[in-house]
Amino acid sequence: MLHRLAAALALATSVSADCVTAWPNGAFANNTWGASYINSNPSFAFEREVADDFDFTGRITRVVFDGFNGGPTGSATPVDGVWVRFHEWTAAGPGVLQAAYFVPANDPNLGLESRPSAVEVGLATPFFATGKHFISVQVDFTDYGIWEPWQSNFGAPRLSTGWVRTNNGTWGLYTPLFQTQPLSADVSFTLYTDATSICPDWAPVTVPSPGTDSGLVDLTARSATDVWAVGNSSTSVGTALNSFPFAIHFNGSGWNLAQLPPAPTLGTSGSRTTLEAIEAIGANDVWAAGSHRVVVNGGWVGHQIRADHFDGTSWTTMNTPLPPTSGSAGYSGSRITDIRGFASNDVWFVGEWVGPHPGVVGLQPALAMHWDGASFTLVPTPEVLPNGGNGLEAIDGVASNDIWAVGGSGDGDMASYSYILHWNGSSWTHVPGPLVGFQQRLYAVEAIAANDVWIAGEALDANGYRGVVQHWDGSSWTNVAGAPASFSASLHARSSTDLWLGLWHFDGASWTREIVAGCDPFATAGAVDGAGGKLYSVGSMQLPGRQPYVIERVSSCAPGAYCTGATTSGGCAPRMSAVGTPSASAASGYTLRITGADGQRSGLIFYGTSGRQAQVWAAGSSSFLCVKPPTQRTPLQSSGGTSGACDGTLAVDWSAFLASNSTALGQPLVSGEVFQSQGWLRDPLAAKSTALSDALEFVLVP
Repeated sequence: MLHRLAAALALATSVSADCVTAWPNGAFANNTWGASYINSNPSFAFEREVADDFDFTGRITRVVFDGFNGGPTGSATPVDGVWVRFHEWTAAGPGVLQAAYFVPANDPNLGLESRPSAVEVGLATPFFATGKHFISVQVDFTDYGIWEPWQSNFGAPRLSTGWVRTNNGTWGLYTPLFQTQPLSADVSFTLYTDATSICPDWAPVTVPSPGTDSGLVDLTARSATDVWAVGNSSTSVGTALNSFPFAIHFNGSGWNLAQLPPAPTLGTSGSRTTLEAIEAIGANDVWAAGSHRVVVNGGWVGHQIRADHFDGTSWTTMNTPLPPTSGSAGYSGSRITDIRGFASNDVWFVGEWVGPHPGVVGLQPALAMHWDGASFTLVPTPEVLPNGGNGLEAIDGVASNDIWAVGGSGDGDMASYSYILHWNGSSWTHVPGPLVGFQQRLYAVEAIAANDVWIAGEALDANGYRGVVQHWDGSSWTNVAGAPASFSASLHARSSTDLWLGLWHFDGASWTREIVAGCDPFATAGAVDGAGGKLYSVGSMQLPGRQPYVIERVSSCAPGAYCTGATTSGGCAPRMSAVGTPSASAASGYTLRITGADGQRSGLIFYGTSGRQAQVWAAGSSSFLCVKPPTQRTPLQSSGGTSGACDGTLAVDWSAFLASNSTALGQPLVSGEVFQSQGWLRDPLAAKSTALSDALEFVLVP
């Protein structure tokens, strides 16, 4: 059966505090762009280089390419080094070489896993991108090795398809074995930038960790001061691999580890306890669930469902149903994957069940278990395909008699098909949805209204794995046109025009991939939830080691200085500031200032309303244009001060300027509008004979 490749969306965090994603190109799709074969005979070397395009303006500081290091015996071969090249963009593929970086294996700027699923290259000198370019990667081996770059799981190329060449030859399209048409897909890679002018939508927060090899899988938010998240931590003791769950709680001021019930330990075989879901109904009514390895009737050891409850003071493991056993025989593999509570006496748990089940013929029905405030009841679910198993991954609803649950249904031959159930208050029924590709499995559901329900999962088609998004309009399910093709196991909505698919945001008309501060290529964030104006996503980060990872959505970048200001040819660093309050009703009193400028130079302050950017001002310049066009100039003025010194100053009463210019950009002034401003100064020895300060963003008040 088709199961998720990853429960989270690949993200970015790094040692660089101001590092943000510049161009995400999806996660790997289990299909490659062919392989490099390197052996001891150079005449038989077959070195594969793969390229794809991107569109970004700013400094590229870090590159991550997904791939697979096969090696001669299945083990990874030591890498000699990695080439990263930037090429001119043309419609016919990579053009003129613009920059090349070779990073040897012992260079700290090269990151490799022992058996790489990715290579990470930090560029010692940033590449200045000015729109569309091609980027390529080539992995070198001294000894025999096999390197296969992954295809992206995007369903279609963002710009052009990927390109390949061998042994530094001619670029061409790639036609996979046993296929007649060239592949149309993206290469799986991510670009990062250190430009502080790019405003991240999400930022990491500090959370405690239970130990090494730990990650979070789900969260639930009741309010801005009551948020829970659960995850699992793994350790090895002798030959036993132990898995223990953990939970963290946010009380409004910080995150703290919670004391969960002990996980059962079965002698030398260790513990196998995991939590996959959490749901808060009230401050003293929280459920977490998953599975644990226990001894059941007849001495049989197996994985069975587990449900823990928090009563406001402590956590307790509840007595949940078990499949029957006979002698030394039994069943194993049941698990809870999601929870949805409507009241303290109306809580649903879904997942997979293995063994005899009331009202069901087969031995692998989907689990739908109800808590009525006193006991659990196993509720029958439809069996769609013969000889196969059924499983549910997620549940949501708008009322206790209007609930949706989704997952996968197997055909007995390791294939999986989407499985959609609806609860009408008395029974579960199967509601077929459109099929995509050869196999499908659904992992998320979000019910906004009776006629507005979203589901998401993944499918396997000719191009590999891809994301699937479908919508219920009250009468039928349809595929969502234009939805991101990248896979996510998370949906969260505040309204029909405020929906998250992982970290893709839908505003009712279009999807936008939101930016996360940081650039650890192995950091992931999946589940999203929020309340009281707060929004969080949880997962795991890898630097240093696998640890819990929580990011919080920044509603907007805080007004203040941003962007990288120039250092002038005279060694000065002009910087922006402001005095006063930017009021929509005031005719004066808010002054924009530039200090630290070269003395006796002309300059001006300009502003805009379209947002921040990080556009290289000119080749060889240390300046960035940080205000998106269109812009409005204020009058030219002299910096004063002393020639040759850095004591020059520019100042303009911005409120007075607007009050006397009724047609100026931004008029009429509206409280809440956001402005960006920057200084322009004459610098005869600099590129374009000018230098730009850093920038300042501010918000109008009434």
